[in-house]
Amino acid sequence: MGTRGLEPEWNDRTASRAHVGIPLASAEFVDAIPMISRLLSELGIAIGGMDGGGAQIVRSKVGNLSGMFYVSDARTETDDQGRLILSAQDFVEEHGVRTVFGFGGAYMLERSYCAVILFARETIEADHAHELAPLSSALKAATMRLVDQGRFF
Repeated sequence: MGTRGLEPEWNDRTASRAHVGIPLASAEFVDAIPMISRLLSELGIAIGGMDGGGAQIVRSKVGNLSGMFYVSDARTETDDQGRLILSAQDFVEEHGVRTVFGFGGAYMLERSYCAVILFARETIEADHAHELAPLSSALKAATMRLVDQGRFF
């Protein structure tokens, strides 16, 4: 829905040239992108099988409508396969990224999901980042009409 940051192109979603969209084509595709894999896992979202011509997004935690994504140190934190969570280390270094965190989850009646991801130049402790998790509900409430109208992308 949007983007905001220090670089001029980060303040206009139509000017974004990288990561405009990441297709959730299959579980294998998502697993190959450590940050997206962790984001979806921590938000309680899983990619199902390729039944009927496409991947299916399913909630992996029953009743979980919101979740929190957190990477303490973008420079060094790895997943269970030993891969850096943020593989774009050139971006991390160039912009001095330290902690990455976010929140989001499922809309109540829709098969739509949202996520907000923040890249911080400072180390943010997990408990402080988790204080923002309730904003997920406010974001979903504020954008539900757009989802209902099919204007949410």
